[in-house]
Amino acid sequence: MGLTDAELAAVREQDWDVFVGDERVAARTTHLLAAGGDLDDEAYAEAVALLGPSGVFELLTLVGYYAALALQLRVFRVPAPD
Repeated sequence: MGLTDAELAAVREQDWDVFVGDERVAARTTHLLAAGGDLDDEAYAEAVALLGPSGVFELLTLVGYYAALALQLRVFRVPAPD
């Protein structure tokens, strides 16, 4: 399972309308966290309203984990697989 080609293109273009409900909020929130490292009050309230506090916590943890992993891969110059 994963994202369709249309969904991947939408993420690249920051077009969240291709996603529905929780997925839309998760995609937009993930982008805001990865791009800016924070959520404004409106984005935070939207995320909590749809995902709940525990869902937002899980999403923050996941985004943070992948950010740390990306940093490690860059620093240690781990090449992309063939």
